Amino acid sequence: MVIGAFVGTLLLSIVASVELSTLSLNFSTVCFGSPNVWLGHSAGFRVAALDAQSTRFLPSIDVTAELLDGQSVVAQSTVQGVTLADLNLTIPLKVQNETLSLRVRVESDLGSDNFTLALRPMKHPSPINSVFSTSQQPPYSLKASSLQKNQPTTPDLELFPMAGHLISGLPNLIFGRITDGTKPPPKELALKEGNSTLHPNAAGLFSFTHIPRGKDETFTFLLPGHPHPGLKAALALRPAQLLLTPLPKAVFRPGEEVLVEIQTLPFRSPIHVDLWAGSALLKTTSTFAENGHVTLPLSTPVDFTGLIRIDAYKNFIAPQDTTTSTHAFVTASSDPYPQLFAALSGRTPPKLVTEFGDATSGPVQTTLARLALARLFPPHEGAPLLRNTYDDRHNQITHSRDQLRTHVHQIFLASVAVGLLSLLGWVVSHQRKRKSAVSAVIHEGISQGEEWDPEAIKNLTRTANRFDITLTFLAIALIFYAVYVLLTRLLQWGF
Repeated sequence: MVIGAFVGTLLLSIVASVELSTLSLNFSTVCFGSPNVWLGHSAGFRVAALDAQSTRFLPSIDVTAELLDGQSVVAQSTVQGVTLADLNLTIPLKVQNETLSLRVRVESDLGSDNFTLALRPMKHPSPINSVFSTSQQPPYSLKASSLQKNQPTTPDLELFPMAGHLISGLPNLIFGRITDGTKPPPKELALKEGNSTLHPNAAGLFSFTHIPRGKDETFTFLLPGHPHPGLKAALALRPAQLLLTPLPKAVFRPGEEVLVEIQTLPFRSPIHVDLWAGSALLKTTSTFAENGHVTLPLSTPVDFTGLIRIDAYKNFIAPQDTTTSTHAFVTASSDPYPQLFAALSGRTPPKLVTEFGDATSGPVQTTLARLALARLFPPHEGAPLLRNTYDDRHNQITHSRDQLRTHVHQIFLASVAVGLLSLLGWVVSHQRKRKSAVSAVIHEGISQGEEWDPEAIKNLTRTANRFDITLTFLAIALIFYAVYVLLTRLLQWGF
């Protein structure tokens, strides 16, 4: 019984140590949004759980988010049975503390997770942090080159994809502008790729729709009746798989509804849409496309003046190269363009924005305003990552696992020590008992007058001692061999 308890303790310690060594993190939680929240308005956050081994989304999670002002819960949102949770919380108009806390708890079949974020409340959002691209940087815009080398006078032609990028496989609205120094712009352009004729206006502005198919797209413009034979321009494509249709106008009034239209290639992944007002992320939503098209109404803030941005992307974990954005200006002014020009002028505007500011009111100014807004791009694609609990949970599990393994190893070593001491004690006790029995037999024979052979008795004792030592070493070797075999088998089984 003692031997069974000893061997069982060793085996349980070995199995527990191996199982603990294979213990790993099951899942982690990610949260995207903005750390800046606008008092009296909504704030959007996006939460999902990832399997730590496969990095795939958990199919079903329950998410509860609580907005704390000190110890008081001032807003709450709960989403159940989803893969991705879009949380839109209403921020109170007045708060007691300079910092708010967002407490999020996630429940899944693999367990639970929770974390807390610090948020900065603002009375008014700071200006949006989008930046301009340079006019020579593709794929945003590119100056055309002449079809004829060493041409002394070359008209200047620029192309502006209104989605910011040229998206392959989808209909892109492209604006162009052609100027010829002090001369009036050509009245007619022949687009060779589309087999169509374009008619620039007095300012040299024209537009066309094109569906690119190749890796890079080269456009050839012929100039009928012009001494210059033509121009060509190449635009790089972006495989974003979705395209945010440019807004029909550059300026909206506060509270006005913005109808967002998104075109996509045939895929079943959700499309993620974010609405930014300045530095505040007001709304996050996710939807699926039907027949390659999504229509989504969004409302501009009723008490906001400034630039808003709408982002649409497919992969919110890694949105690089899948994001398209559009900007608009919100104001209640009856003459909005001076305010829009002032908002753009603080961003080191290119020549196009300067020309927009110098333009007179009318269709030309409206078109230049749209072109200027199409040149704005967010500094980062998608909503910023606020929290990833992988490192914290991994460190916590590693620390707990190491502590448990230390205790198991202590029990194992203590069991080995106790077992060896018990074995040694048993050998000594057995030796004493045998000597006592032999002595009793000798004394009994002597008392009865029998003769005895000391050398034979000595040899008998020596043989018994060798037998006991052999059995002891065989028992120890058997124990270590069993440990070796067990560890080998466990490793071969893939634990």
